[in-house]
This record gives sequence, structure tokens and C-alpha cells, in this order.
Amino acid sequence: MKPLMFCDNGETCTVKDIMGGKALNKRLIDLGMNKGTKVKIVRNEGGRLILSIEGTRIALGQGMAHKIMVISEENLAKAL
Repeated sequence: MKPLMFCDNGETCTVKDIMGGKALNKRLIDLGMNKGTKVKIVRNEGGRLILSIEGTRIALGQGMAHKIMVISEENLAKAL
């Protein structure tokens, strides 16, 4: 697992854990993201991240992206 912040452009990941409080969890659920959600990194240039969740694009700041733990689809396939 790694923080979402460290994913590369074009990488698809699955959310495994959210290391934040109730407010962060609620905000992410409102955006359509919770444990088990697949996200594709559209743009990660070290600042704000642009993600695609089921075809909808959202932007997250670094702070939030550091608190979202993910596993890449490539690593998930190797684990199976």
C-alpha cells in the first residue's frame, strides 16, 4: 500500500484505507470515494491531483492525497 499522492499518471488504484477523521471521510464519500473505490490518476504533478472515478473527474489536494492509502491494480493482480 502507498499514499495516493505517490501514484503515477495513468495508474489505476483501489482505495484500501483512509487515514483521516470523520470530516475527511464524509468529504470523500460525497465525492464518490471510499474503501474499495477504483480511481485512475489523470494528473499528478506533485501538487493537486486530478482523478477519475467512474468517469467523473475530481481534484484533491496533497493533504487529502497523503491520507488515502491505495494499492495499484498491478500490485493487486500480483497478490492474487
